Amino acid sequence: DANTTFYTTESWSEGSPGDYFNILVTSHGATTLSTSDDASSGDGESADLTIDIDGDITLDSHTGYHYIKDNGTTFATFVNDASTLFKLESSTASGPEIQLWNSHTGATGPGLIFVKSATGADDDSLGRIQFHGDNEGNTLHQYAQIEGSIKDATTNEEAGMLQLKVADHDNTLTTGLKLDGNQADGEVDVTIGAGLGS
Repeated sequence: DANTTFYTTESWSEGSPGDYFNILVTSHGATTLSTSDDASSGDGESADLTIDIDGDITLDSHTGYHYIKDNGTTFATFVNDASTLFKLESSTASGPEIQLWNSHTGATGPGLIFVKSATGADDDSLGRIQFHGDNEGNTLHQYAQIEGSIKDATTNEEAGMLQLKVADHDNTLTTGLKLDGNQADGEVDVTIGAGLGS
């Protein structure tokens, strides 16, 4: 674009002009911050970027998309829409993988907690883990689900329910294992199977 002016600002490390921080502004205000280490110096160092703020850090994307990349390849996406809030992507055989590490010497370990903070009601879903994959026609389907819910929300009589579901023969998600705590104090009922032939 002949009417576009590019602006670039660089700050060099004293005594090593090959080590620098760069701000590049291009068309439509697109801006790139970059660092560079002078490889010819042979120091083998990385030109890291550290942000140390005495206060909050706000990333405000007006498109609703935030990407985290590794050498140009996106592996994490934060999306503000009705369907996806956080997505990890990987083209490796077993990725992506999420690990929670706890190095404390005590008896407790890390946890994954689902919280629904609105006023509870009977049969409210509290969270689910879903398993999706393509069929042989490359159409995406849900094949399994683990779901926790409120069976009874009555104060001092709170009871929960946990269901393991799988897609049955016509791809209907069906409960195959259900744990129901809404019986008596200290009692949990378990239902296994679905259908007369199970």
